[in-house]
Amino acid sequence: MGETRRLWWSNASLIYFKPAELACPCCGAQGMQPSTLIMLDSLRAAYGKPITLSSAYRCEKHNTKIGGAVGSAHMHGWAVDIPCYGGAAIEILKAGLDAGFTGLEVRQHLRDRFDRWIHFDNAPYPHWPRPGLF
Repeated sequence: MGETRRLWWSNASLIYFKPAELACPCCGAQGMQPSTLIMLDSLRAAYGKPITLSSAYRCEKHNTKIGGAVGSAHMHGWAVDIPCYGGAAIEILKAGLDAGFTGLEVRQHLRDRFDRWIHFDNAPYPHWPRPGLF
């Protein structure tokens, strides 16, 4: 287990993730919701192995640039994407559901294992039909 990190922009403390991992990649903005951060740390604890995030908070400019959904939960700090495949995907999926995430998208059909991911969110309103499997 790592050192607990108090995040200056929220009242959450994290054990497994650094602020830079949660920031928008184009501008460094922070905006993750405390409840999402608590669930993310819980997911990581249950999974028991390091997890890389491919997406967390996104500013509107970055979300548009990468073709993210209009009104994406990432732009409001409610969502994370975790690259994974095979047996790891099943373990991470279970850990995320057990952590309390209610929004779920799974993309696992691509040939390139590096473009397979699971999206978790806890947005308080539905952005699209859930869960989504791609």
